[in-house]
Amino acid sequence: MNEIYAAKAMKIAKNRSLNVPNDVSVIGFTDGLISEYSSPSITTIAQHGFTMGRQAVELLIERIEKESEIYKPRKIVISSDLKLRESTKPSS
Repeated sequence: MNEIYAAKAMKIAKNRSLNVPNDVSVIGFTDGLISEYSSPSITTIAQHGFTMGRQAVELLIERIEKESEIYKPRKIVISSDLKLRESTKPSS
């Protein structure tokens, strides 16, 4: 889920007297300000949007410049990173 839903899930957990991260862990999919400054801060999967955008533009420019050639789709994998914060507890 994105960071807004992660923050909402933590609020619901708190309303049900559950403790984050002792009773339930929460991980979001957007590493933005909400994740960083919520309490507890939200563990997230950083997706590197800037890098994805740059790669997309490079592929588009390449396709435009070689429009007379037969287009061969390419797959580019951009790794994500787990940013551990307070909404998850370490495994023991």
